[in-house]
Formats: sequence, structure tokens, C-alpha cells
Amino acid sequence: MKLLPLKVLGLSLILSNSAFADTPNYSNFYVFGDSLSDNGNLAQVQEIKPYVDSFTNGDVAVEYLAQELGIPLVPSGYLVALAVEGAPIIGSNFAVGGARALNNPDAGAAGNVINLSTQVDVFLQSQGVVQGNQIDPAALYFVGVGGNDIRDARAIIQDSIGKSGGFFARFEAYSQLADAVEANVTEVGKLASFGAKNIVVMNAPDIGLIPESDILSQSKLSEANNFSERFQARYLPQTATHLTKFYNTQLSQGLKLLQAQFPDSNIIEFDLFALEKKLVASPVSFGFSEIDLACANIFTGGPINDPTFVCPGFLYFDEIHPTTQGHSVIAQGLLEAIQDDD
Repeated sequence: MKLLPLKVLGLSLILSNSAFADTPNYSNFYVFGDSLSDNGNLAQVQEIKPYVDSFTNGDVAVEYLAQELGIPLVPSGYLVALAVEGAPIIGSNFAVGGARALNNPDAGAAGNVINLSTQVDVFLQSQGVVQGNQIDPAALYFVGVGGNDIRDARAIIQDSIGKSGGFFARFEAYSQLADAVEANVTEVGKLASFGAKNIVVMNAPDIGLIPESDILSQSKLSEANNFSERFQARYLPQTATHLTKFYNTQLSQGLKLLQAQFPDSNIIEFDLFALEKKLVASPVSFGFSEIDLACANIFTGGPINDPTFVCPGFLYFDEIHPTTQGHSVIAQGLLEAIQDDD
């Protein structure tokens, strides 16, 4: 049974007023990414909606950030615009749940329509770059993608458990992630080349920590027939963490090279992975009491731990995504990164 969590109204953002004393002024806020930032694009084209607008029980991090910047953040509706002739681009958030940095070469344009490259290309077209226009240099641009690419890499290794060729599966997983990083950096560079001066790039969360990784580990463990298979299954979350570290390290290196290539652009790296480690090390100080279990097991059919979907104290709303409380912590980190770099 599909569940339709209602947005939690009136959730207070856990950011102090003093945190916003030096908030920079931007003319607009453009967002590109995946389900961590989607606030309605995928929902506009879904017939069956397991969520309302975003993949959590309230606002996502970029919505909280937009509120503090004083800039409306409306879904762009670009998926509708691509499907319906004459439909306009109506907002500045191009993020779509399920998006990857890396396109599937066998899927064609339609199969990659939600991915980062399409998001950026549609945005650039909407800004008239084909006619020689530059994009707004006074706007803030956010790029946050990679979690699904890491989940794909984890799946390659997971599927190899119990089969021959495990080494080659790991090589394929890491090679695919390297390609994903290159694709991510390419799109950030594309924004810079067309005039973006303020770009925040968020790295990937630790996929080893999401409840989904533990659930998959337990499932593979139940199927294991020998010590090797049990070992690989038990350490699947740690494998996902190693994949995440690889992705983030390669991304950071790529962004440093990109900054040197575009010295007039300010490319800010936001280390979500590091923030997550601080939170997990001291959850109570961030207001969390449950950091391992999902509040609502929507994808795997597990228990709904809070039927109201308010999920007080939970870090994870479902098996993959943080609660809106978790998103508010991410928003605080994003804002501090912008302020520190200003």
C-alpha cells in the first residue's frame, strides 16, 4: 500500500537568528539535484504519488535555505514543459527525485530526462544561452547530486555476492562512480562557463548510513551460503561508505581544478558527509534520538514507526531520505558555508 505523508506544518527551523546575520544577498536561487532537493518536480508528472511534493515529511534543505535568503523556491516544472508543448518553465528548482550525475548510455534522452545534465541544459535554454545570453551572475546556484550514483555502484557489488567475478564487480562500481564525478563536475563547469559566479556544490551523504543499506545487508545475509558471502553481506553498509568516500574525494579534487579554470567564479564545496559524521557522533546535540531506523519504511514494506509522520527525533524519514528535521540541519550547514565564504 502506498502512503501519502502530509507535510508537517509549522515545524520550526532549528537555526538561531544570529546564524543569519551575515547572509549574502542574491538575486535568485537556482537548484539542481536529486530527491534531497526536489520540492515538486517529480510529483507533477507522477500518477501514483507516494509523497506529496518532497521526499520527506516537510520542507527540504534548499527550501529552508531559500526562506532564509528571502527568495521563493518554486519547482521549475521542466518535466511538464518537456512533455507538453508550450508549457512554461515556472520556477527555479530543477531538482528531481531519482536523478543521477551519470547518464545511462543505453537509455536515450527520455531515459535520462531527470538527470543532472538535462536539468542544467533545460535551465540554460530557458535563459537564452543559445542566443548568446549569459546567466545571472548575481544569483546563487546549488548542485547536489551523487547519492543515487553511489546506490547504483553499491548495487553492482551487492549483486556480485555469491557469484564469481567479485573483483571485477568492484572495479566496475568504482569506475562507474569516477564517471559520475566527471559528469557532475562537467555540469558545474557548464554553469560557470555561462556566467554563474556563486555556485554551491554539496557532496554525497554517507550511503552506508541510510537504513536501506542495513536492510539490504540483512537480506543478503539471510541468503548467504558460506563465510565469504556472509562477510560481504554483513559489510555491505561499510562498502557503501567506502564508495561514498571515493565519490566525495574525487568530486572535491575535480572542483578544485574547476575553480582554477574559472577563477572569477566562486565554487563553494559543502561537505554534507562531514556534517553527517558530526551528527551521528553526537545526535542528541542536534536534537535526534533515533539515527538508525526509518520513521516510515515506505519502500521495503517495513513498519511505520510514527503513523502521524511527524517523526520527532528521527534522522531518517524513510529508508533513504532524512526527515525535515534532518533537512533543517543540512540547511544550517549550507548557510554557514555560504556565510563563511562570503
